[in-house]
Amino acid sequence: MSESPRHAPPGETEPLFGFHPAGEPRLLWKVRMGETYGGARPHVAGDRVFAWDRDGRLLTLDAATGTVQERRAVLDGMTSHSPRLEGDTLYLSAKKHGERGEYLCAYDVRRDTILWSRQTRLSWGNPIPGDDLVWCRTSDDTVCALKKVDGFLRWTHRLRRGLRSSDLVVGAGAVYVGDVGKAGFDSNGYVLALEGGTGDVLWVYPTPGDIPHAPAVAGGLVYVGDGNGEHRHVHCLSARPGSRLGKRMWRYKLEGIAMAGVAVGETVYWGCYEGYLHALEGQTGRPRWRFQAGGPMAYGGPPCVHDGWVFVGSRDGYLYGLEVQTGALRWKYFVVDAEALRAEAEEKARRRAEPSPGTEDWNEQERREWEAYDASKKVALSEASRMAGLNDEAETPHEEPEMPSGLDLLPWEAGGKLFLLTSQGFLHCFALARTPPEREVSP
Repeated sequence: MSESPRHAPPGETEPLFGFHPAGEPRLLWKVRMGETYGGARPHVAGDRVFAWDRDGRLLTLDAATGTVQERRAVLDGMTSHSPRLEGDTLYLSAKKHGERGEYLCAYDVRRDTILWSRQTRLSWGNPIPGDDLVWCRTSDDTVCALKKVDGFLRWTHRLRRGLRSSDLVVGAGAVYVGDVGKAGFDSNGYVLALEGGTGDVLWVYPTPGDIPHAPAVAGGLVYVGDGNGEHRHVHCLSARPGSRLGKRMWRYKLEGIAMAGVAVGETVYWGCYEGYLHALEGQTGRPRWRFQAGGPMAYGGPPCVHDGWVFVGSRDGYLYGLEVQTGALRWKYFVVDAEALRAEAEEKARRRAEPSPGTEDWNEQERREWEAYDASKKVALSEASRMAGLNDEAETPHEEPEMPSGLDLLPWEAGGKLFLLTSQGFLHCFALARTPPEREVSP
């Protein structure tokens, strides 16, 4: 169901045996946005890409070339999270220099004017604009709804424990969010459905494991993945169950802790920490195919499904392109940037010479996950570092080669192009062929 990872030079496509090269994604441009991106992504609108640089300025890029057309300082501060453009209005969070907390803003990009802003002592999550409201989540796990016209706070809902919650998903007039906390006997997480206009609780569904990622909503169903010890499942729930306790339609057990997933058409695509991507029938949960990458699936975002392709990132440093019907591997792209990797290794070497904070506050699960991550990466780390020249003892003061810390990949499609953001801070743009390559049939 998968191939053993073979490494191409950093930033180059690797041809795969048995597949036509025609129709493969083609790199158009690559720009460096910043050191990390924190799970957020730039917003693509037509021929423009809205993002931010390392100095906290809002950037407007040409989607065709990656050229920076404009740099703006919003509120004289640092922009963060994923901006959302609707018409000429860009919804984003920003932080003024020297002030605590953040502002959620509605910004007119054509007139270069702040239409309204609302301050909180906490940070805002990714804003989701609707017809009349903008929904958002704050860092203390409070779900908020604000009026689009003036930013007036319409309602708030505080989640149970305030430890960490998933991003919001809005669909069919409701707001869905996953959280960590007790919502019933023997539960460690739950899915919450709120009425979009009022914030009233529609239903709560307890899950055995934590829910670290946003649910996926499609066709009157809500899909969510959990993970905690032996509890590692994709759950399918009714969006309108008629019960305050929710209604499970089916669940499917994964090999490891669930990562982000997506529902497209009649298929659900869900990855897990052990490096598997599953394609499941949306109505029944029956498996269609399974693909195994060379490392854990990327944490930052769900797979991207478009025009016969399934693109998914892995912490082994590859973006994989799969055939949507069978899961066959047709293309892969090595994303690790050698120069950035070298700079990170030098910074790590400098930090190793300084006292490092202890990990005595880690719980046992966090230790096991970290050890499993290290063990699963040894081969890939060594090869990636060799290609970046990090095994040269004359150039690096430490012996153990490493990949970028917490390497993460976030792919998405917009305007017929494939965009990829990495936790090294690089934004890639690929041209997508109209029809994907077909597999050759051996005689």
